[in-house]
Amino acid sequence: MNENNQNYLTKGMFKEGLAEFTEVVLLPAVENIVDDKVKREIGVFRTEIKDYIDVKMGDLKGEIISSQKEVIAAIKGEKEKDVKFKKEVVAVFKHNELVDHEKIGQLEALI
Repeated sequence: MNENNQNYLTKGMFKEGLAEFTEVVLLPAVENIVDDKVKREIGVFRTEIKDYIDVKMGDLKGEIISSQKEVIAAIKGEKEKDVKFKKEVVAVFKHNELVDHEKIGQLEALI
């Protein structure tokens, strides 16, 4: 064989070998590297999202508790105003003798 034919065969064999190496070794290795990297990134992302959600949930719980205390205080204030108003009405009834003593007693029991 002449030298050109040897080089041509060697180049052809090299190309076949390189193609097989790429398919059997290189591509699976790259795929594994990419898969590992993606899995790590997803893990980091999940941790960051979980931390963010935990912080936001804590903030919302605090806001709910604060709002709940405000609502309870407002309700207590309204109840106190209501009781005061009812006592004043009963006092007016008594003072002006608009209702008999039995009814006054019943009204006071309702307060």
